[in-house]
Parts: sequence; C-alpha cells; structure tokens
Amino acid sequence: MSASLNSKRPRDGEEGAVADEADDEQKRPKQLCFIAKKSVGGVATTTEVSLASDATVADLAGRLAELEECQAAQITLVCKGAVLSHPTAPLHTIADKEAAAAKITIVYIVRKPAGAATPAKAVPAVP
Repeated sequence: MSASLNSKRPRDGEEGAVADEADDEQKRPKQLCFIAKKSVGGVATTTEVSLASDATVADLAGRLAELEECQAAQITLVCKGAVLSHPTAPLHTIADKEAAAAKITIVYIVRKPAGAATPAKAVPAVP
C-alpha cells in the first residue's frame, strides 16, 4: 500500500505522449535503406546505403563521401526536390514520410574542391 501512495499519477496527456513515442520507436526500422543516385556526363550511378535509424544527414553525406573518396562537405543531398542542408537533421523523419517505400531514393551531387577550379585559358596578347 505504501508503494501506491508514493507513486504519482501521470498528468493528463503525459501517459499518451510516452506511449506514442514508444510506438514510433517500434514502427521505425532498425536500419534505414537508401538508394543514392548520381549522374555525371549522362552516366547514372546507383549505390545502396544502409544506416542506423538514428543517423543524420551528415552521416549519410559522410558515407557517400567515403564511397566517392572526397570530403563530406563536397556532397549535396536531395530528396524529392528538397536539398537536405541541415547536417544534424535526423534521417528517420524522411523514412517516416516514405513509410510505404522500403528504400528511400536520394540524389546526390559531388562538387569539386574549392581549389580545383579549372584555370581559364590564356589568351595571347595581340601585338
């Protein structure tokens, strides 16, 4: 009986909120699967990437940077026409929106490094 006196009754809406979070965790897959597509010079490349369900945009950019052998800062990610510009944004929010799809399609762009701009051709001086 002393245990029931010491335990607090949850506030209104508090119990439901905890249950909703638990349901979301159970529905969320342990791994997020992405199909990453890149097109350069008319040649399309497709890569499958799996990440933990708590991965962020920076984690996905880092994985693609490893595959491309470049810096993660050079990778731009796009999903359904929207640029994924916040590195700390969780990827599970995208997966939740794409609940019907087993794999989420991401398009990525690899930019050239800042110092690798092609030099302009020198124009000879006219005498």
